[in-house]
Amino acid sequence: MKDNVKSSPVWIDGDKEPVTIENIIDSINAYPHATVSVGCDSHYIGGNYLFAVVIAVHIPRSGGFFYFARTRRKDKALKDIMYRLMEETKMSINVACQIRDMIGHERKIDVHLDINTDKRFASFPVLQPASSWVKSMGFTAVAKPDAWAASGLADSFAK
Repeated sequence: MKDNVKSSPVWIDGDKEPVTIENIIDSINAYPHATVSVGCDSHYIGGNYLFAVVIAVHIPRSGGFFYFARTRRKDKALKDIMYRLMEETKMSINVACQIRDMIGHERKIDVHLDINTDKRFASFPVLQPASSWVKSMGFTAVAKPDAWAASGLADSFAK
């Protein structure tokens, strides 16, 4: 399950400095009341798909911080939006699992999906299977328009 996590590049913090997953876990543990959200987005750039996974930590009434990692992939199957959205979901679940393994199962982790809840959009048909997968793994699924970690943060780092 964690295959993409191991192959992902270095994590980068909001100041664009490299950090380890252990540094991220220490930061999360320093704020036990903060919410942890993981999201992923991708864009086709220069013949490759650039995926960005984000770990966002929101501290109530104090702001928050985030980390991101990018992965480039060249795979013809990614042209299919349904396949690509499920790959984004898989990458988010893998990172959420890694975090949960390191901080414990008591902490709630949200997985933000770059999938629209409005049936007029092309991503809508993936909403049910992706949300079900996230929930079956023990996480809370959050879709657009509330999936800011995927549709906001990860989107900006996948460009």
